Amino acid sequence: MLKNDDLYKMRISAHYRGATTCDHCGTSIKNIVEVRGNGKTGNIGQQCAEKLGFDKYQIRQKLTHDQMKQRKAERKEREDAKDAKLERERVAIDDELSKRMASPVGEIVLQLEKVTFNCDQYLCRDDYGRELFLENDFRYSLAKQLRIRPLSARQADFVSKFVAGGQSQRRNKANSDEWDRIWEVCVSDDYNGITYNFLNSIK
Repeated sequence: MLKNDDLYKMRISAHYRGATTCDHCGTSIKNIVEVRGNGKTGNIGQQCAEKLGFDKYQIRQKLTHDQMKQRKAERKEREDAKDAKLERERVAIDDELSKRMASPVGEIVLQLEKVTFNCDQYLCRDDYGRELFLENDFRYSLAKQLRIRPLSARQADFVSKFVAGGQSQRRNKANSDEWDRIWEVCVSDDYNGITYNFLNSIK
């Protein structure tokens, strides 16, 4: 009979079906787990193997100790590769967004945020109210989107209206040049950004 102290030092060497007696508890078993170690060999049942602390996944997948070790190494290699890829993507995205905010886009984003923060509704709220307001504010939503990528023509119209339109929020002779400049920058693909082309380029 194999004692607990013996089995704690042993490793699974094979799995197979048959008919024998468990070398640990003496019960008849059909699903046999073969164990080896310290110059000893034995056959135990799956339930005994689980109770003794052998890996349940290893038992149910019928893996030997060497196979389990190899599978863990392969899994770690895949996870490390995935983590490295995610880190490369994060660095590339941060760099792309930094370039975008350093371009004319950044100036417009800051102007749009200033318009949002300076409005009476924002200034009259407590911290919790401000947070709710910003989450639901259309101008703040446009600023967040513009930080990342170009806007649609319709969205660019609203940005020009909020930033260049002043109190009237209308286009006129005095603000037409600035209105058009802002619109062109908002829809342009020339200022970096997290677009489909960029995401495809870092895969």
